[in-house]
Amino acid sequence: QSDDDTESRDQKAESVDRRGVVMALPEWNYDPESFLKETSDRIGLMNQGATCYMNSLLQQLFHTSAFSLQLLRVDAGDGDTEENHVLQQLQVLFGHLKLSHKKYYDTMPFCKVFRDFDGEPIQVSEQKDVYEFGTMLFDKLEMSHAEVKKLLNDTFGGTLVYQIISNEPGCAGEQLSERAEPYLMLTAEVKNKSSLQDSMELYVAGEPLSGDNRYEHKGKLVEACRRCAIRSLPP
Repeated sequence: QSDDDTESRDQKAESVDRRGVVMALPEWNYDPESFLKETSDRIGLMNQGATCYMNSLLQQLFHTSAFSLQLLRVDAGDGDTEENHVLQQLQVLFGHLKLSHKKYYDTMPFCKVFRDFDGEPIQVSEQKDVYEFGTMLFDKLEMSHAEVKKLLNDTFGGTLVYQIISNEPGCAGEQLSERAEPYLMLTAEVKNKSSLQDSMELYVAGEPLSGDNRYEHKGKLVEACRRCAIRSLPP
């Protein structure tokens, strides 16, 4: 290697200020205070690549204090199931969001214990559907601890009712069928909708059962409407 190459390398490796003091490379400029948040700031969650869908839901759950504060009080124990590990890591995550002085929390420990419906770990570079992730998360939490299952239902639980309503002359509005089902989350259409009210009106609008798609009731095909209505909302 030539002397010129060595000199060029040395010039790149260090810089000198006007007083002749050798300044360290950027990676050596470690300033712990740069990792700390301002007192009034909230704490973020690190995006591992494409995990913004996960971070947004976890932040919403944390800022629902009726849920997050009670979850932190649950004794997760030392169980060795995936569901228990998810509960433990969620408690750690909530604890950092509540008490840490850092600007953000690294979600990788949570990502490592969370598995999808096929038993595969989170692919942090793939964007996922937040409703699907939320469904999986709630399923795991319900299975992790009876106290957590009750907490989820008390905080987010409501009841949907699936109805078939007659449109036949003389008996329009008569209820032909009804089935109730609990829920923890609802989906809301946002395209071309100006408010949540508009989205909910679409949610319960229903669809006609007519022509070849008429509803069979007591051995007879009748004109009807099929809809999903919200019977009860969470607090």
